[in-house]
Amino acid sequence: MARALEVLKQMKATGTSWAHMAERLQQEFGVQLDKDQLKALVR
Repeated sequence: MARALEVLKQMKATGTSWAHMAERLQQEFGVQLDKDQLKALVR
C-alpha cells in the first residue's frame, strides 16, 4: 500500500486527473476507489 500512496502522490503533484489516478490504482494494485476516497487517501 505504501507504493500505491507514493504513486498517487506523484500523480497528484503532476496534475493527473482523479479518474486517471483511480484507473491506474485499479490496474496496478487491484484496488478500486472513487474520487472522494482517493482525495482522502492522498491528503
